[in-house]
Amino acid sequence: MKVKLYEMSCSECGVSFWITDEHDDKLRECHNTFFCPNGHRQHYPQKTEGEKAIEERDRYKRSYNSQRETSERLARSNSALRGVITRQKKK
Repeated sequence: MKVKLYEMSCSECGVSFWITDEHDDKLRECHNTFFCPNGHRQHYPQKTEGEKAIEERDRYKRSYNSQRETSERLARSNSALRGVITRQKKK
């Protein structure tokens, strides 16, 4: 079994250390704190592609729902105005 290692450097002291690619992927996904060999806290604050995609999907859903609500509100308003116009014509 081959294990792929990922080399990284501590953001505090600059010491190089290695972790497995699999462990690096998990750390990037969960954003948990981990430590360099000298005990300095490290973490990945960046959003993963999956998190970005979910946020974009949610943004589109909110936009769609907002536009749908506006459309429904305008349709009700138009219907009410047609009723007013019809009543005015009958007078």
